[in-house]
Order: sequence, then structure tokens, then C-alpha cells
Amino acid sequence: MPNTPHQTSHSTIHSQLKTLRLCGSVFANQRYGGVSRYLVELAKGVAATADWNVQLDALLYSNAYLRDAAKALQHPGVHVNRRPRGLSQINHIACRLANSTVRTAPDIIHEGFFESGNLQKKSIPRVASFYDMISEKFMNDLSMRDAKLQTVQESDKLIAISESTKRDMVDLLSIDPQKIEVIYLATDMKRQSQRFPLDSNAPYILWVGNRNGYKNFKTFVEGFAMTRNVRADLQVVCAGGPPLQPHELEHWNQHRLNPDRMTHVQPSEQELAMLYGHAEMLIYVSKYEGFGIPPLEAMACGCPVIASDTSSIPEVTGDAAVLVDPTDSEAVAHSMERVWEDREYRGRLIEAGDHRVRLFTWDRCVEKHLELYSSLVA
Repeated sequence: MPNTPHQTSHSTIHSQLKTLRLCGSVFANQRYGGVSRYLVELAKGVAATADWNVQLDALLYSNAYLRDAAKALQHPGVHVNRRPRGLSQINHIACRLANSTVRTAPDIIHEGFFESGNLQKKSIPRVASFYDMISEKFMNDLSMRDAKLQTVQESDKLIAISESTKRDMVDLLSIDPQKIEVIYLATDMKRQSQRFPLDSNAPYILWVGNRNGYKNFKTFVEGFAMTRNVRADLQVVCAGGPPLQPHELEHWNQHRLNPDRMTHVQPSEQELAMLYGHAEMLIYVSKYEGFGIPPLEAMACGCPVIASDTSSIPEVTGDAAVLVDPTDSEAVAHSMERVWEDREYRGRLIEAGDHRVRLFTWDRCVEKHLELYSSLVA
């Protein structure tokens, strides 16, 4: 039956929507990770609005967030462009080709991870997200620098996930600060009453993520060794990152620490929430971060945080964490002792963290992205 003036077909409504193309070659490389989680939450949030469709590039792989979000992404406004598994070795090329094969040109393209050389016409507005400047500050990675510079050249606007990252982008890549919008990440992690099954029932300090280089695990171990009651009473649980390496165990033993007091686990996201929820504290003394998701997750799960006073981390924690100089092992030791021994102080940190984490929601993150998209396609 033809439409009357008071009827509008679904296809007509669909054609009136604006379309976001979200490129994410990172999905092929991350099972878990902050970047892939951010892109999935962004796709879900944008698609849930009344004004936008989402074309999401996703290679066939095993990213847990995309897998878990499958139902949410089975939305009339989401089209997932899947690519064969074999293309996981040439992710950037795959995303470039994907852009040239979609029948309907998007209204805006958001590059999730430096997919330079986009093949769709240059008249389409482009946005790109920058997460940190670790390669430039610590690795002297010229190939990554070149990819970022090309992305800067091709993009109309850039997103930095913290003011600290924005400053580094300006300083290290000479980007016009007016081209950069700061949009914070978020977490929706919840405290779990169930405990993660560890070999020991002893209370524990939690370390989350990688431990190498600028992550500064060495300084934490040195601080832990300086304590008296903490080293006697608590074990150390390292969640995520690679298995404990021989040089890490050697450093542990050099400080005459009991090798049975440190363990490594590879938790799922729900299991990580269990670990946060029952930890005595999270130690996050990285020398540099672009944002700092673990402190945010810890606060969401009622876990006190001891973290670095550097880069983006104070933006995330505010006054809701114990902030220390990450090069000062004595300060790390003193902070651990206080959080462990002063239960009233520990309780105040938990309460402050609960209030702080409410400032970082995916709804707010998506809203800020939509404001930016709309400013470019209006």
C-alpha cells in the first residue's frame, strides 16, 4: 500500500538518518583492551540514538567486547562489515578497502586506530581518536609517528582521551590545539560479591595490566619490600599482562620476598571485577598513561587506589586516590602501609572513589562524540 501523507516507511526514515562509519582494525589485535572497549561502547551508544546509523568495520577475530555486545549491535541502525580472518595480518589495508566497498557513503568517518590512507572520498568529514603518546615518549617508534601524522593531516578533528594526551599531541606532533577535542573514557564495571578463586585466601594487593618499562612494576616491588606489615600480611596478584618473567622473579627474590606471595592470573572482565572488589588496594604507579582505566575500574568496584601523580592519572582519580611520585619507592611503601593499617582512611578513599567514578559514564562519552559529529555534518 502506498504511503499516505501521514505515513512514513521504515526505509524513508532510515534514509533520513545520518551515518557514522567507525573503523576499528584494533578489533583483530585485542581480545580485551581499552581501545576496543571504547569503540564498542561508542557504536552501541550512537546506534541507540534516533538520528544515527553506524557502519562498524570489524574483522573476524575473537574480541571479547564485540562478541559480548553482539545482541546490542544487532540493531537496525548498525551494520557490521566483517572481513575474513586471513586479513587480520593486514588490518589497515582491510579497513581501507572496506571503506571503498560500502554502497552508502557515510556522513562522517571516525578512525578508531590510525587507519590512514582512507579510500573514500575526501569530502567526507573525518575524526580520529588519539589515546596516548607512548610510542613517541618511550619507544622512538617512527612508523607510529608517521601514521599519526598522516592521520592528523587527513582528519578534520582529533579526539584526545585526556587533557594530558592533548598537551602531548601539541608538544610532540605540533598539532593546532584548536583541532583537538578532549573526551574522557568511562567504565560501567560493577563490584562483584563473588570472590575470584586464588590459591591463597590471604588479603592481596592488585596490579592490573602490563608490568614492563614505563609501567614501573620494579618500583612497586622495591616499595613493597620496604614495608613491614604489608609484606608480611599481603600477597601480590598480577592480573593480565604476560606471565611472570624470570627477570621479574629474580628481582622479587633479590629483595628477599617470598616467591609464594606473588601470583599471576588472566581474568575475564567479570573476574577482574571480582579481583578489584576484594583487593586491599590497586597499585598503579605507571610513569605515563594516556588515560588510566584501571584506577577508574577499581574505584567503581570499591577498591582503594594508589597511583602516580603524573600524566593523565590525576585527571581520572581527582582527590579520590593516593597520588605518589612513581620514581619514589619510599613514598609507594608509605602509602601502602597507610592504606593497609588505617581502615578509616581506607574507607574514605573508597567513598571518594565511588563519587568520582560517577563523573565518567559511557552516556556522557557518547553524548560528547555526538556533539562533535553533529558540528561537522551540520
